[in-house]
Amino acid sequence: GIVYSPQLISSDIITVLTELSHAGNDVYIVSNTMFFNHQTMKAIVSNIGLDEFFTWSTFSDERVIAKPDPRIYNEDLDCFIGDNPMTDGFYAEKIEAEFIHINTNDKTINDVLSIIN
Repeated sequence: GIVYSPQLISSDIITVLTELSHAGNDVYIVSNTMFFNHQTMKAIVSNIGLDEFFTWSTFSDERVIAKPDPRIYNEDLDCFIGDNPMTDGFYAEKIEAEFIHINTNDKTINDVLSIIN
């Protein structure tokens, strides 16, 4: 059997997504899917209860393009939150949007609200 089941999301993600949504922000998922197809990713997002927070989502395998290709994005956005400066930060810089780099030693999902407010 499974000895250890890894935590799929930060325990604070629901709080952050709730606050972003209640503040009137549109929240999107744009993901380069490498190990799972978009159907699996959408099922995971739904099963962990996050789908209600997202206005729109797209995954690279369903669009057959990947970040940082600008065609994968729905529209120009004000802020990008991501863990990869090459794929997430590149487009943000190109359109002069704010990029919040999380999953580093100095910023986590908990820092998002204080940075964008």
